[in-house]
Amino acid sequence: MFMLVTVAYGFQIGKPEKIEFKDKIPVNPKSIVVMDNEWLIVTDGQEGDIKVYQKNKKLFEWQNTIGQKGYGVDEFSEPICSDFSQNKLSIMDIGLRKIFIYDRIGATDFKRISEVPCIGSGNAIKMLGDKVIVSGYIEDEKNQNQPYEIYSIDWKTNQTDYILPFHIKYGFKNMQEYNAQYYGKPDMIAIGNNGWFDIHDSTLLYGWEGSLRIIKSDLNSAKKDCKVIDGTKPKIVKYFQPYASKEMLEARKKRNFVALRNEKKKMSYIRNIFTTSSNILIVIEGPGKQEGETYFIVQSYTFSGQLVGEKLLSDKPGNIMWFDKSKGYLYSLTSELTNDLNFYILRYKIY
Repeated sequence: MFMLVTVAYGFQIGKPEKIEFKDKIPVNPKSIVVMDNEWLIVTDGQEGDIKVYQKNKKLFEWQNTIGQKGYGVDEFSEPICSDFSQNKLSIMDIGLRKIFIYDRIGATDFKRISEVPCIGSGNAIKMLGDKVIVSGYIEDEKNQNQPYEIYSIDWKTNQTDYILPFHIKYGFKNMQEYNAQYYGKPDMIAIGNNGWFDIHDSTLLYGWEGSLRIIKSDLNSAKKDCKVIDGTKPKIVKYFQPYASKEMLEARKKRNFVALRNEKKKMSYIRNIFTTSSNILIVIEGPGKQEGETYFIVQSYTFSGQLVGEKLLSDKPGNIMWFDKSKGYLYSLTSELTNDLNFYILRYKIY
């Protein structure tokens, strides 16, 4: 049973349930998917496999493993992103530069039915019918190498469709402005290039990690028309707008990724975006009041862009998340350091 917290500007988030792993604990999890009846899928980047668990009260019990690390048939190099829709599972392998499609043929069994090249980079994928929509960098060679942030690949025909131009991602009016003010400039690149998106009906909603802007793209329009919603700075926490500090630029120049991550922890970043039947949910991570402390909040917007409210996520969640739209459950994979690094799931109810 969930204990409800205080209503925050019109929506509520329940106190989370902690669910631990039993056997085959992930080593380096990259993404999670929660299927019907709370079957959990975890992509493990280090072990190069896909682990399947079943929820049993307060535990996720291991049931099956898909693939293993390698370069052979049914093997993975570095699986990262995943999605599940209409009984099909998609896995992006950034090492092999491919996206694999599976049919679910049993509770824990999956059959690979297709693979498509992942031409560009990627950090998030969603399935929509016969298409896999990807957030990452790609260039349209037939259109003067126009760069795009969102594109789709038809897993039956391998046809690529270009959706969100790169300059819109960063808030520029056109490619000329983008080339003059952004392209190749280390102070802009250092902030980060990850983005998150979800799909509501035929509308794609996207957020770049370094801004509170929400971009809406009509997938049914021939030109994938885009509109921008200007997000609102949080009121319940202090929002630190990402910028390229001297320390961040120096760390990037020296390829000191530990120092770069530590600098980014001093700023506030969008960590995911989800949709319900009536709202857009934006997850923001930022530095807390105490040194080393981190906050996560959820902002809720109407699809027209009006802020409904915002609420802190309690119990120190992690930034690997999955949202079950049908039940309103937000799952967060997080960890704690005891003798070893121990991963577990926090499940929140959003009303």
